[in-house]
Amino acid sequence: MSSAANSSSTRTGPVRRATTGVLPVSVDRPERPEALTLQPDTVSEELRERDHWVAWRYKWRDDEWTKFPVDASTGGAASSTDPETWTSFANALAYHERDGTDTDGVGFALEESIVAGLDLDDCRGPRHRRARSMGR
Repeated sequence: MSSAANSSSTRTGPVRRATTGVLPVSVDRPERPEALTLQPDTVSEELRERDHWVAWRYKWRDDEWTKFPVDASTGGAASSTDPETWTSFANALAYHERDGTDTDGVGFALEESIVAGLDLDDCRGPRHRRARSMGR
């Protein structure tokens, strides 16, 4: 057996044999992250006026949870670089609040915008929620 198969894993949870029967593969993943509570009244009027909004949901991809943009007009995939998939703040919010959409929030697309943003995902440690050096 290779040393990779004997090394300890940072994942926890049940392990099953891969289809080849050689290396273990984890079938467990971390719980879906809990999104911050959306507070629509805190969004500036300047941002609300722009049709640069999408809904989003957490999606498991490439061994991590990622924010997957959702087109609030179609329910399909949106793109941060395709204005055809963006909508107004009111439409994105209404879609997010609708039952059955399974979205976690709304987001603003910065493409070709005069607005700048700072994305601080992962700036806090998952265990104690203290700011990591990049978030200070």
